[in-house]
Amino acid sequence: LACTPSYESAAPVSGMADFAETTFEFENSVTRIFESPRVTKPYTEDQWNAIYELGFKVEEELQENDVRLTMGGEPTFVSIDDMESEEWNTAADGEHKREL
Repeated sequence: LACTPSYESAAPVSGMADFAETTFEFENSVTRIFESPRVTKPYTEDQWNAIYELGFKVEEELQENDVRLTMGGEPTFVSIDDMESEEWNTAADGEHKREL
């Protein structure tokens, strides 16, 4: 019998052994630190009302700052002169994008 994490350094286990006089115990507990609403425990009526009211506050700020939201595919623009450079494929920004 050999005991090692790597076979290259394996050495036989030798010596004598006695019966172990140790008692092992194990305990496992699970405690939720934060409990998100879920299907089996949905939002309370007060939580729904808070979410609903927050929506009006967000809408008011969007209107005040002239933020316009769209839904669906994003507008896409690709340079007709330079379709292969990183700024039109993988990079978020580039020298020529700012010119356009």
